Amino acid sequence: MSIHSTAILLAGGRGKRMESDVPKQYLDLCGRPLLYYSLRTLLASSVITDLVIACADGDRERIQQEAIAPLLADLAKSGRTGEEEKRKAQEKLRGFAAAGEERCGSVLSGLEAITWPCDYVFIHDGARPFPDEETLRRLFDAVQQEQAVVAAVPSKDTIKIADENGYVVSTPDRRFVYNIQTPQVFSYELILKAYRLLREKALAEGAQGGWSAAPLIRELGITDDAAAAEKMCGQRVRLIESSYRNFKITTPEDMDQAWAIAMELRETWDASLLQISVE
Repeated sequence: MSIHSTAILLAGGRGKRMESDVPKQYLDLCGRPLLYYSLRTLLASSVITDLVIACADGDRERIQQEAIAPLLADLAKSGRTGEEEKRKAQEKLRGFAAAGEERCGSVLSGLEAITWPCDYVFIHDGARPFPDEETLRRLFDAVQQEQAVVAAVPSKDTIKIADENGYVVSTPDRRFVYNIQTPQVFSYELILKAYRLLREKALAEGAQGGWSAAPLIRELGITDDAAAAEKMCGQRVRLIESSYRNFKITTPEDMDQAWAIAMELRETWDASLLQISVE
């Protein structure tokens, strides 16, 4: 019996800290929009069977034209296997889900858009362009045992906990401090239950309209999917080794590092095509 894993690619952010009029998922990165890179990796992954993009309704055509169409064209050039790779990507790409006002709303929208067989869900931020296949495979192997796993890397810095006035309260042992990334991967039924319970609780406490921006969610400290599973379902979450390259594009300075990695990837992809073409 085959295992079905759906990736939800979150592409609804506006990137206020990027100091740009262009949402960061569309920023040019070595000739392609930033979103292109994570989309290509997820669609090419051996552990992802389906993918849905959560974005604003008005952005669907833009994503289709600026990310999906160039990606399919690039795959079609992959030597003898090009058309087959393109066909597989088209089959995996299920379509779009409406982004919410906040991340929680976008995730639940993506979860509720899944009408096909699904055992596990990979939830990934479109602002992280460089997930890698090795990490995806480790997450896939682990989630079948743990039901809830997240990509993470050990913190390189000493962390200080401060009080409301900015004075140091404590210093956690750095051996146990991690920077959390995406993908965050869960049993589909588990994470769907967690988010539906969260929405129900937020609405019961008087949230209007955009439930995912309710004060309750901030009070509970639900800033990622793992926290939703922990708080709403009592689920233990396992950290899985990732890569420091899988960083989130947040400020203009991040783009310099991203360009270097993107150029390396594009050269690798182009070299691969050249090698196939001359064999």
